[in-house]
Formats: sequence, structure tokens, C-alpha cells
Amino acid sequence: MSNYIYTEDGGIMLGEDGAPLLSEDTGNAIAEIDFVTPWFTNNPFTVSAVLIPPNAGKAVEITVIYDSPNSISAPAGISFDSSRPSCMCMTVDVEDVNDEYSIYINNVLYYIKENNPDGTGVTILTLSKDPIT
Repeated sequence: MSNYIYTEDGGIMLGEDGAPLLSEDTGNAIAEIDFVTPWFTNNPFTVSAVLIPPNAGKAVEITVIYDSPNSISAPAGISFDSSRPSCMCMTVDVEDVNDEYSIYINNVLYYIKENNPDGTGVTILTLSKDPIT
């Protein structure tokens, strides 16, 4: 399978000579296409959350997919058992988040236990109702 460079509408980008461009032709332009943002836009599973930094910093609103304990679901009907709440969010929204942050989701305050980016632009935040000590 070739690494073609795709346009935003899903077509294959063509060079000046009319030949399809490969990622090697332009230095991996594939990384420039944003596949994450559309997944968090108009998704019925997303909810609004308020990310609260330590030391009374500026709180910001972000979009997350919240997974409550024992009811985690994933695309294509895959499900997992979990005893911890977590949320999936765009990495760009939580790049600097650590265990000093908290997040308010569905009228509940959670403390961020772990920040786990997956390398694709999505991060899973593991949450706790108890403050992290």
C-alpha cells in the first residue's frame, strides 16, 4: 500500500506532472491532515468538560468522550470493563496536563490521575474522584 498524500476531501493529491504524490515527495505531508478534530465534532458521545489547572489558573472548556466506570464503550461495538472513570480528548487540548489538574464532567469533579497520549492526536485521561496525593 502506497503512502499517498490525501486532500481534505479524501482525494489523492497530484503533483505538477499529474502523478500521485507520495509522502516521501513532500516530507510526510500526511501528518498535516487533521483526522482527530472531526471525530470530536458533532459526535453524539462527546460532552463538554471544564479543565481546571492548579493554583487557580484559567479554566478552559474542552470536548471529551467520557467513560464512566464499568461502562466503557468504543467504536464498532467493542466494550471494556473498567473500575476507573476516564475520558478521551484531543491531545492538543491536554498536552501540558498533569496530576495537579482536575476536570469537571457531568456535574462531577474528577482529579486527573494519568495523562496517556496515544500518538495519534488522542489522549486518555484516567480520572479519580479522590484527590491525588
